[in-house]
Amino acid sequence: MDDCSTDDSIENIRREFSADERLKILMLDENHGAGYARDYGLRHSSGEWISFVDGDDYIYPDFYREMINAAEENNKNICSCKIDADGTYRGIDFCVITDKQVMIDRMLEQTNYYLNNKIVRRELFFPDGYCHRRYIEDTPTMFKCLMKCRREVFIPYIGYYYRSNPNSLTHTCSPTKTAIYNGLAMFEVHETIIDAGYKSHIDPVFLSKDLVLQGEHGLLDGQEIEEKFKDDFNLLNTYVDKYYPKETE
Repeated sequence: MDDCSTDDSIENIRREFSADERLKILMLDENHGAGYARDYGLRHSSGEWISFVDGDDYIYPDFYREMINAAEENNKNICSCKIDADGTYRGIDFCVITDKQVMIDRMLEQTNYYLNNKIVRRELFFPDGYCHRRYIEDTPTMFKCLMKCRREVFIPYIGYYYRSNPNSLTHTCSPTKTAIYNGLAMFEVHETIIDAGYKSHIDPVFLSKDLVLQGEHGLLDGQEIEEKFKDDFNLLNTYVDKYYPKETE
């Protein structure tokens, strides 16, 4: 899935893997960001299992064999492995979860949400697909998949290498943009959980108060947000208006 790359990645891929008929290269005419690109690739996929690998990361050679074998035991819908983040291992030991509220609670306890260290049955992504936003798009996507999941498994296998790139969007994003997109993701996650009939430990009122406070300090006035992010900023304000307790006379 090529989102208007500016290096020679596609030429290298074609040269190295041109004989592999399984490879399908999809190219966008203009840059849309990770969320849109993943959704585009997802909707052109045909496999039973979906997995994402970012361009600056890599997976270990036996990743898919280990993951699919673990997932297909007892008909599990999502399988997660541990991540090697530059020598720091993240994840949990072997665990099978069938209770949806437990799945939700465990996911909410995590400080980092990843789709890259998972294989997910393709059917779980639809009809919503992948969140199109350019930043913190994994979190709302993961929770929507979780609402359709019947059995989830975590394995202690270390199969995904996450490379901490100081030039990546995550590491170069301003605090203002991070606050906006974290807030937007949490509002969406909360409503996804509540709409599915489960308990959310996210407090949208507290979240909206915090964002309003930051706005009063001039930290969330949108001035740092490029034009392509304006719609997201306006959407955040819609959530804040919905949950922020109005003063009563």
